Amino acid sequence: MKLIPLFEGELRFDETTEVGFPTHGEDGDWLAYVEGDGAVSGERLSGELRWTNHPRRRADGTWLPSFAGVLKTNDGTEILFAFTGYNQGVTDPFEYEHRAGLAALTLASASPPYQWVNHVFAVIEADVRPSGDPEHLRLRAYQCVNGIAGEA
Repeated sequence: MKLIPLFEGELRFDETTEVGFPTHGEDGDWLAYVEGDGAVSGERLSGELRWTNHPRRRADGTWLPSFAGVLKTNDGTEILFAFTGYNQGVTDPFEYEHRAGLAALTLASASPPYQWVNHVFAVIEADVRPSGDPEHLRLRAYQCVNGIAGEA
């Protein structure tokens, strides 16, 4: 598999929209909801983001983010995106101040110049800082290119 840089950027959380609670006691699963915005830039994709996240936290401290949103490119085209994955403490699963995220990303567009994104499977790596002002995460996305299918 080959990884091709797609974009990098930052997501900012609108903490006024955040709701989260444990479903079966403080040490059990948590459910949450939050909205936000952000921006990404890359050679083929750049623009502003609006998104929602419906994460779940497992009892082991791992958050399972579930983002969906729209990327409005610099030329005004709207591209839908979704990503899911893991968000874990860097040194301890329950560490809150510095977390690392990994996710699978898909995109969709009806605009002819951007229809190539409909065939992209990508991965994201993220540096999550929940106590920032505002809470934010830095991310990099890479398009995955299948290498094994072309082998003889």
